[in-house]
Amino acid sequence: MLPIHENECGALDMSSRILPEEAYLTETMIYESLSSLQGTHVPYSFGCSSFTTPSQEEAYVLIFEQIKGIKIGNTSVTTSWESYQPVVEAFFESIQAINKLNVRHRTLDIQDNYNCLVYDTQNKWGVIKDFNYGINGFDTDLVEMEFEGIKDNMALFWALSAGNLWSGNIRLWMVEHKIPADRHVIYDEPVESDVEEEEVEE
Repeated sequence: MLPIHENECGALDMSSRILPEEAYLTETMIYESLSSLQGTHVPYSFGCSSFTTPSQEEAYVLIFEQIKGIKIGNTSVTTSWESYQPVVEAFFESIQAINKLNVRHRTLDIQDNYNCLVYDTQNKWGVIKDFNYGINGFDTDLVEMEFEGIKDNMALFWALSAGNLWSGNIRLWMVEHKIPADRHVIYDEPVESDVEEEEVEE
């Protein structure tokens, strides 16, 4: 992300991303669909610009609010579950709000080592960004949207698990809150008993 120090938006910090045309058009459409969530669950979008590269190709720049906080992929989680649970809840609240507006991210599991997930430590929001491969329900059938929604939830599950450190806690939280997910991983995983079976003497 490239910081832009001078802009027309006053004191707001800005950042930009250079995208090919198809990704630019997709992300522009997605952020319009998510306009009611900008500034909370997703960054503010401040429009776009275009320019010609040295190779005479046209490139597009989208300008966003720069989120100050913790990038999930860059941080080793060493806190207790009690202090980490609000972070988990904030991100799942965000992805559910996004899904309710008929948008799916689709690349939470591969984008820059989860750098598309930023926890806003000041406002306690789970901010999700980089929707250049996202889809919305206007041109996608319901079955695919349901499938992609489950994939987003599962990608978030793995991203927040911190190398399986919190996977058990998050799995139980998802079950309690009935989060749509891969049933085999979240709901059907057996619970090992802490009681050892007694040996039967012959």
